[in-house]
Amino acid sequence: MKRTIGTTLAHCLIGYRKLGTGLSKIEPDAERMAAELEAHPEVLGEAIQTVLRRAGHTEAYERLKDHTRGQRVTRETLSSVLDDPDLVLDESARERLRELTPAEYTGIASGLVDELDDPDRTH
Repeated sequence: MKRTIGTTLAHCLIGYRKLGTGLSKIEPDAERMAAELEAHPEVLGEAIQTVLRRAGHTEAYERLKDHTRGQRVTRETLSSVLDDPDLVLDESARERLRELTPAEYTGIASGLVDELDDPDRTH
C-alpha cells in the first residue's frame, strides 16, 4: 500500500496541472450566465425564507412551498407569497424582497469569502 502513495500523488499532480491548463483556455459567458440567473427566480426563495424566519414565521419553507409546488416559479409566484394577507411582515421588508433580483442576491456568500480571505483565520 505504501509503495503506491507516490504514484497516486504524481497522478494527482499531473491531473491538477492539466486541469489548470484546460481552465485557462475557457472564459465564462457573462451574458449567458446573467440570462440563466434571471430565468431562475426561485433562487430568491432562500431570501424570502430567511426574512420570514427572522420575522418569526417558523413555517417559512412550507409557506413558500404551498405557493410554488407543481408550477414554474416566476417573480409573480414569489410575489404572491408576499401578498398573502395572513403574512405578518413589515412593508419595507416586503418591498425590499419584491425589488430583489437573482443577480443581486448572494446570501451569506460574501461573508464566507471574507472569512476565507482573512489571514488571521485560525480554522
